[in-house]
Amino acid sequence: MALIRKATAEDAGGILACPSAAFEEFRDNYTAGAFAGTVLAADTIAKRLQEMTVFVATEESGENDGEDHA
Repeated sequence: MALIRKATAEDAGGILACPSAAFEEFRDNYTAGAFAGTVLAADTIAKRLQEMTVFVATEESGENDGEDHA
């Protein structure tokens, strides 16, 4: 079962990985600025976590579903 909770700084890696994987194949369809606004970087996710409320879906264990659990 997935749980929804407010994201923390520890979730940043998983948050960054998800849209990066989803949109990479479409990079050539974006301007550099538009792609950067869609697929965030470490500095932009940190700013969003400070200024906005960001939510993540987690597994019951509390792990961010976007992270690599290997």
